[in-house]
Amino acid sequence: MPKATNVTEAAYEHFAKVDRSVWELDPELPGFMDLYVDRRESDPDPEQPTIPVFNQIKHQMLNARGPSKVFLTGQKGSGKSMELRRVLEDSAIQQRFELVSVIISERIDIQQHVDIRYLLLVLAASLADHIVEQRFDQDAGWVDQGGASLDPWIQHLARLQSPEAPSTADDFKLGIKIPLVELSAALRSDEQIREKILKSDAFSVTAVTRLVSDLIVLIGRLAKRDVLLILDDGDKLTDQNTARGIFIEHAGTLERLPCRAVITFPYWLHFDQRFHAVTTERPVHVLANIKVAHRETPQEVLPGAFLFFKTVYSRLVEPGAKLIEPENEVIAEAVRHSAGIPREFLRVLQRGFTLASGLDEPALTLPRLKQAVGELRRGMIPFTQTRATRQQLERIRLTWSLDRPEDWVLLDALLVVELSNDKPWYDAHPILRKYVDELLMEHRRRIGVGIDDADEVERRLLGELLGESGDA
Repeated sequence: MPKATNVTEAAYEHFAKVDRSVWELDPELPGFMDLYVDRRESDPDPEQPTIPVFNQIKHQMLNARGPSKVFLTGQKGSGKSMELRRVLEDSAIQQRFELVSVIISERIDIQQHVDIRYLLLVLAASLADHIVEQRFDQDAGWVDQGGASLDPWIQHLARLQSPEAPSTADDFKLGIKIPLVELSAALRSDEQIREKILKSDAFSVTAVTRLVSDLIVLIGRLAKRDVLLILDDGDKLTDQNTARGIFIEHAGTLERLPCRAVITFPYWLHFDQRFHAVTTERPVHVLANIKVAHRETPQEVLPGAFLFFKTVYSRLVEPGAKLIEPENEVIAEAVRHSAGIPREFLRVLQRGFTLASGLDEPALTLPRLKQAVGELRRGMIPFTQTRATRQQLERIRLTWSLDRPEDWVLLDALLVVELSNDKPWYDAHPILRKYVDELLMEHRRRIGVGIDDADEVERRLLGELLGESGDA
């Protein structure tokens, strides 16, 4: 696909659809390797070279013994899917493994509570899809290779829909693949089916885990190589009961699957002490946001960050097309408001291009970008309209730390961001900071009535925020 040549193409095509290009093979979208930017470009240091996350995962998968599992997390938009796709693009990985990627959000309603059985059935449907796509079910010896172990599931899947109608299907596609795909689709909205799954012994956690395991073993035998399962969008299972049920209570279920796997999980979960016990002996990678600025000088974009994000921009825009004027200043402003999160950088620029296009302007200017940031801020403010949320934002803005589990919700919602500078600190999203600073100013004004000592006002402000949350 050609790169953007004007602000309208940038607004409605390239910057709006870049996320789709990560997994889709669509000739109308940019190729993955045309978009990928190595994170080493953000902080080049020959004395302390960094190892990209995709490289760490690659070496773990190639060199670990047995069905090794790797867990991956990071804030929304930090680039986890890009790193996973980069793993799959690696020639050594492609030669060694039979690759199966599952995008959870495409198969299940992540806004509802997701029981581990629902997730396992989604995995089973994806594996069955892979068997048919690769025509493994057409192999003359597939039954001898283990396919016979799936026979009981022909009956289970048929009876789930109609107890009086056992299936007479005699092939994998009709008896297993299609019913599993239809079942995974029904789990999105059919409450009766969801309840049946939870109440049926045939669909117990143990039974469905065995189904997934049998499908994995079958694929490995017919492909004659190890299976590598990529489970993406696990980080979007943000409901706390769902996340704890899958990644803490049933972590062993995922661990026992007979394949190597990379599994994404919600970012807030790695703050939970109960999850630490799960990950003690398992590799966990956190994809940090790009280091944008030093804490003491937040307005000064670091050269490495500027280089990384300018490269991201250049991958989407035709060389020589002047879609931003002045280019360096506008890109730096977008970087400052991104918190080092690639998707946020693209979101800021996309809103700016949309404004410029609507006004028939040939290029995105600094004033127009600032207007776009203001529009994005107005869109985020409604999510702060509870007293507790505003107090949390004020407290985090003052302390640069997350003090309570309820703060994790703001981190997951990107109202709060993690910033990197040797050690992480936390702050309101840069787009929201002006609004939070206004809240703090008004709060100081209320406290400062009749008090002349500025230090005393600040002490009481922080004490009040901490006290209102139960610390004082």
